[in-house]
Amino acid sequence: MRSGERGSLAIEAALVTPVILLLFTVTMIAGKVQQTQASIEAAARAGARAGSLDRHPEVKTVHDTATDAVNAWLSTAGVSCGNERIDVTTGTLDVPAPGKPMNTVVVNVNCEVSMSDLSPLRVPGSVKLIGGFRSVVDLYRG
Repeated sequence: MRSGERGSLAIEAALVTPVILLLFTVTMIAGKVQQTQASIEAAARAGARAGSLDRHPEVKTVHDTATDAVNAWLSTAGVSCGNERIDVTTGTLDVPAPGKPMNTVVVNVNCEVSMSDLSPLRVPGSVKLIGGFRSVVDLYRG
């Protein structure tokens, strides 16, 4: 090693290490956002399925059943929403089918998640995640 190059490795490491740590942190945040998005979509799926299996076809009961299922799923997944909105609607499927019309339950979940919950560091702000699902009402639900 020549005498003019002494300490150059330490300087290179000091310059490169923060960039590598930043990339690692951004990758972790992106993965956590994706995981939380999947949990919100799964909660919407669980809510729509629970609403479609509800034995009481009144809209109020279907709404309560679907909302309870969504909240239970989000709680189990450890997702804490700051500004949560759960929209439950019922309708019919627009396809020609013989016999009875096919009723549906649609659940949309809007969830605002704090960036501090998604990051190992204190990051200000929040991200809005949306998930939705449509489930056909089971004719043989009992």
